[in-house]
Amino acid sequence: MEIMQMSAQEIVLMNAFAKLAEEAFMAEKTIKDYYGEKAFGLGEKEIHVFHTESCDEYYGDGYITIDGVFKYQDNWWGGRSYEFSCNAEGIYQMLRSCYLRNNGLSHLESKSFDCQVEHIDSYFRSFIKKSVALKSKPK
Repeated sequence: MEIMQMSAQEIVLMNAFAKLAEEAFMAEKTIKDYYGEKAFGLGEKEIHVFHTESCDEYYGDGYITIDGVFKYQDNWWGGRSYEFSCNAEGIYQMLRSCYLRNNGLSHLESKSFDCQVEHIDSYFRSFIKKSVALKSKPK
């Protein structure tokens, strides 16, 4: 890739994607540090880590599985669900896809982002922020 041949939009995207990649590595570390194998009890395969609710009509819940997957499900239009791997690559792909969708650039996506949950990135970031706060809280 020749930097002098890049368009202004390509430079902006590179900068945004670099920040998202860094965020993905930090999120992966947070998850490993706070939800390592010791966080799961005997026979427990997932931990409830996020809840959102609006006007007592909409609700959504996030879970982390023992296999390192973030699962989100809600009751919107009969229920939706989405999941992705909580390694840096899986987190980055989700964040990048959401960034492109939120900026009207979905057509640039290299692989289909099959997620109907509009704010999955916000829900995931809320979960990470809560985890960081809990981790730094004195015991």
